[in-house]
This record gives sequence, structure tokens and C-alpha cells, in this order.
Amino acid sequence: GPMLSVIVDGRPVSWKRAKTRGTRRYTDPAMDAHANRIAAALLMAAKRHKVKALPLSVCLSIVAVWARPVVVPPGHLLRGLADGRQLRPLVPDVDNVAKLVMDAIGRTGLWADDQQVTMLMVTKVWGAVGEKSRTEIQIGEHICG
Repeated sequence: GPMLSVIVDGRPVSWKRAKTRGTRRYTDPAMDAHANRIAAALLMAAKRHKVKALPLSVCLSIVAVWARPVVVPPGHLLRGLADGRQLRPLVPDVDNVAKLVMDAIGRTGLWADDQQVTMLMVTKVWGAVGEKSRTEIQIGEHICG
């Protein structure tokens, strides 16, 4: 199984480029807060499992879950998955979901650099009926699965 596994409640947030206003740089506070929640959850899991540092080669698996609206936009409810979830082909882009999670992991000090991620799996889904929004993160050694 994975070395670290956490679930962070709340609507998934993706990475966004910092905006510049004059000489000041502005980052989205929701993005920052979400990254901090992920980092805190990972640090708690690392402490519980006595993980001081992540290995040189890690697999990162991310499932971003959005609560299913009463009415899903036409054409946006795709093939159902075995767990009652359905793929979600809407913004944000998967790479920006991954960037935020990787930024959050960087904040923990558990790894030296993003380059340690040698395998990455990101899935965006509508939750099963009644499931709340959340981000599920699993970090394992080398190979996902």
C-alpha cells in the first residue's frame, strides 16, 4: 500500500499563476489555504507513520472529487466508475490540480524537489450521489497501484 494517504475535505483547488499588480505579486488566498491544509494533513500522516523523508523516487496519486450537482451540465456526465463516481471533463486542468498538491508537499519538507515524482496519476471526478467534495492523495514508492 501507499506510504502516506490523506483525504482533505472541501472543494479541490488548483494551482494558478501569481498575478502582478504594479510591483506587488498576488497569489490566490484560496489556493494558499488549500495547499496549507494538504501540507498539514500530510505532515500529520507522516508523523503517525514515522516517515521523515520521502524516497528519491515516488508515485503520487491524486483523486480530486467534486460533489455532484443536482443538475450536471449536459454532456459532462461520462461513463460511471465502479465506485459510483463519474469522470469530470471540466476545469481545472489535471496538471494544475497536480501542481497545487506538489506545491503543498514541497511545503512539508518531506521531499527535496518535485523531480522525485517519477509517476503521477491525477483523476477528476464527480462524487457518487451524496459524496462531499474532497482531495484524496496517496504517496507510494516508485510505482502507483
